[in-house]
Amino acid sequence: MSELGQNEGQEQDKNTPFFDSSKISDKKDVEHFSNVEGAEERARKAEQAKKAAEKEAKEVHAADVRAASEQMKQQENGGKKGGIVGFLFGGWHKIVTIIVLLALIGGGIFLVLRTADEPYSVKKEHEQAAFEAALVVDDDARIAFEINPNEETYGQAKKIYEDAIAKADKYEVAFLKMKYAEFVYENTYDFDAAVSILDGVTEEIKTEVGADYYNYYIKRMYEKAGAADEFKEIIVESE
Repeated sequence: MSELGQNEGQEQDKNTPFFDSSKISDKKDVEHFSNVEGAEERARKAEQAKKAAEKEAKEVHAADVRAASEQMKQQENGGKKGGIVGFLFGGWHKIVTIIVLLALIGGGIFLVLRTADEPYSVKKEHEQAAFEAALVVDDDARIAFEINPNEETYGQAKKIYEDAIAKADKYEVAFLKMKYAEFVYENTYDFDAAVSILDGVTEEIKTEVGADYYNYYIKRMYEKAGAADEFKEIIVESE
């Protein structure tokens, strides 16, 4: 047997290190498994952390959006509440607004006191002048229609009355409305239309001048229309 054969056949010394390659493989497999398992766990935790971060970011964004929306609503509501009030009473505007309001209040009080303190005799003079002015308007309105009564001249006459009423003072209005109502009823016999013209007249009459005219001429119109029971006389306190 050769030396090589002898060496192969001889029992190896127990103290001689023995290199087994299969153990390397086993060790690598264990280490590889441990590494793979650790990597998967780390990846899983990293994914969980990513999802948690994304969720938190979404919640923060949603909270920011809600806060911005609420702020806009508050600003809009503040603008609505401010609006004209804020303009009138904000800054230097407040002084101007107060001055204007005081002037309006003072002027209104002055007019009320002036009218209330006006003697009955003066009111009577005003109504007499208003009655005479209404007669002039009445003549102007009727003349064209009476010369050539037709739809066109009737419309022209109505316009004269209405334009005069629109420009009249508080004394003239009552007499102009009464003359206008008479004209409409005399030429159309439309009682409802005539009565509608008289709306508010009783409140505008302050003395016996207006009351006497209304109680006689307007009452006569009611009687002609068969509505005498509906008529209510005006009663004024004369001096």
